[in-house]
Amino acid sequence: TYNTSSNILDIESLNNFVYLACQEAGLQIIDVTVPTTPVLRGTYNILSTAIRMKVVDTLAYLASDNYSGVQIIDVS
Repeated sequence: TYNTSSNILDIESLNNFVYLACQEAGLQIIDVTVPTTPVLRGTYNILSTAIRMKVVDTLAYLASDNYSGVQIIDVS
C-alpha cells in the first residue's frame, strides 16, 4: 500500500516504477521493485491540477487543467 497526499487521477506502470498523476500533488514516481514496500523516488509539482499522464521511455507527459497544457518531464 502507498498513500498519497492527493487523489490519483491517472496511473501508469513502466518497468519497476508506477507513475501517478495526483490531482493537486502533481506527478509522483513510486519504485515498486519490492511490491510490499513501495518507495517514493520522485515528485514534480505543477501549478494546476494534474489530470492525465502518459510515460514513454524516459519522458512523462503530464496534462493539467486551467489551460496549463502539457508538461514534459524527464523521469530518467
